[in-house]
Amino acid sequence: MNGLNNGRGSANDVTVGRKCAKQSFMTVMLWVFACIVAFTLAVASVAAPANAQSNDWVANINDVGFDPTIAGAAITYQIAVDNSTLTAAPATTIGLDIPVGLTFTGVTGAITGCTPAPAVGPATVVCSVPALAADGRASGAITVQTSAAGTHTVTISIPTLNDPDVSNNVAAQSTTVVAGANMQLQLSGPASVMSGATLNYLFTATNLGPNTATDETVSFPIPTGLANVVPPAGCTLSGSTYSCVIAGPIAVNGSATLAFSGQVIAGNGSTVSAIANIAGTTPADPNTS
Repeated sequence: MNGLNNGRGSANDVTVGRKCAKQSFMTVMLWVFACIVAFTLAVASVAAPANAQSNDWVANINDVGFDPTIAGAAITYQIAVDNSTLTAAPATTIGLDIPVGLTFTGVTGAITGCTPAPAVGPATVVCSVPALAADGRASGAITVQTSAAGTHTVTISIPTLNDPDVSNNVAAQSTTVVAGANMQLQLSGPASVMSGATLNYLFTATNLGPNTATDETVSFPIPTGLANVVPPAGCTLSGSTYSCVIAGPIAVNGSATLAFSGQVIAGNGSTVSAIANIAGTTPADPNTS
């Protein structure tokens, strides 16, 4: 019986050994599987890029009050960048495409740091846009100087990186510029003259451009203290004011002169003050000041 018991005992010992071996094998396999899963997750977390913040920037531009504009005058464009998301947006930039016929001269407002300035078109100017709160806006006013007639289009654009809707990152505004001639009138005469003497005035009308001038009218009120005025040919007197039509064309940077003379009837020590203006310019004058 003891022998049999010992035999059964030996058999039981072998059975227990196999169970332990199986349990050890399963433990190792579970450990290996856990390591593989942990390694896979670690690799995935390293390989997968972090999700970048998305912001929907919207570009806006308008030329309200400046269409049409006379060539030689300045145009002010109102520009704005909107953050059309519910989260804050980081600082960005905005590009301004300036066409031929326009010169970028400067900017005011929250949009700043535009370079280069000035910039003669065609040129691209880049400005800084500050960080924006959710649904925030940064606005500015850019000024351009016109130098040619025609339809000119200024385009603004915002970088599209991390922007889910790039369709509103670009905006454009076309402005009609009509021909213009900036006429400058200068008056020269002596600083002093004796009472009873002849006083000579010379008016010089200069076309500063950008287009050829065809007709302009100089008005010259007779100064107090001056009599027997002799005007140049082609001038007419209405009341106490002479009107003189200068027939064109006057090319850009070209000029025409008008000479007046008269007798000083004011007493010695008096002041004779002369003033004149030029108007009725064809094409229109962009600067009537």
